[in-house]
Amino acid sequence: MNVIKKYIWLLQKLQQYGELTQKDFDRLWQNSNLSYGKPLDSRNFHRWKDAAEDLFSVDIECVCSQGQYRYRIKRNSNDEVTNWLLHTMTVSNLLEEYKGQNDSIILEKVPSGESHLGTILDAIKYGKQLMVTYHNFHREEANPPALVNPLCVKLSDRRWYVLVDFAEKENYRRIMALDRIVHIELQPTSYTMPENFDAKTYFNDSYGITVMSDVPTETVVLKVPASAAPYLRALPFHPSQRETRKEGDFVFMEYRLKITDELAFALLRHAVRSEIVEPASLREKVKELARHIIDKHNNQ
Repeated sequence: MNVIKKYIWLLQKLQQYGELTQKDFDRLWQNSNLSYGKPLDSRNFHRWKDAAEDLFSVDIECVCSQGQYRYRIKRNSNDEVTNWLLHTMTVSNLLEEYKGQNDSIILEKVPSGESHLGTILDAIKYGKQLMVTYHNFHREEANPPALVNPLCVKLSDRRWYVLVDFAEKENYRRIMALDRIVHIELQPTSYTMPENFDAKTYFNDSYGITVMSDVPTETVVLKVPASAAPYLRALPFHPSQRETRKEGDFVFMEYRLKITDELAFALLRHAVRSEIVEPASLREKVKELARHIIDKHNNQ
């Protein structure tokens, strides 16, 4: 078995149960499909624990509780990327462990494009330019190859994107879906990351991948039925989400966002249960989309 899977298994059990003793780990290990019934001795346990900490940049602390030594992941011990990586690898490990139950596992198809991810991340890490041939959905043929400076990658709605500056066009910044890249090649030429560019700040007040620097950031307020609020608490519509107040059977959610078509389309999915209180411009934009849908279906 790939030894990394053992480290992931250990971390996944800590995430699942919170705190575990070495005896707990041994019992869970012997009951898993990964162990082939073999016990988990103390030496291997500590070796896996130390390796998992190093590999995933997490802190596993040992605390004495009820006369027993218990292990747990220290809160706030790893960053967002490490958390995402650990989550992804944990799911992969679980699917591997239960691959005999394929008929009971239903997955969503994700567009291809991950094959370009390594090349792009190498370019960002080493400050190298990329030659990219891109074919969007609005053209019959691919665009001519372009020399670009990659700034960051983003995962949005199950698709990977890369934000780039075109090297031969001044102030020309675009975002590209990796699955629409026909060809990509790392170049020997270097580029300098724009001064003060921060990826999280760049997308901070935008929904999805649409960033409009000339559009002001506004306060968006949604009025949500109390019965639907738990869904938004569990899966926030946007990282800026905060619950401001309750009125009767409704909860008010507030966001800081730029008003874009992508935001309006996303909110249209929530329109049956939620009401856009403000701003009026966004409320009107979603109403116009709804009118268009009604007119289109009435004419058929």
